[in-house]
Amino acid sequence: MKQYLYNLGVSLSQLWSVILGGHPDQSISQRTAKAYLAKPDGWFKYQRAFIDWILYLLLKEENHCLNSLKGESRAKSLWDWSKL
Repeated sequence: MKQYLYNLGVSLSQLWSVILGGHPDQSISQRTAKAYLAKPDGWFKYQRAFIDWILYLLLKEENHCLNSLKGESRAKSLWDWSKL
């Protein structure tokens, strides 16, 4: 059941990424991490901190957003958050 809920969370994150113009295989965490790395002083640092905090509470995972970039596809998004 735990794996199912995790998989469901990943799929919902990818769904929201697509709704917001992202690549279908990219999660909100991955998009946030990319935007944060491109513009560390932007508002993405707050979004990253919030997501990292939530995922730490749920999964005890530190630096979730940055860790989500490991093994990521190189496909391009339709919308680049770092250019806001």
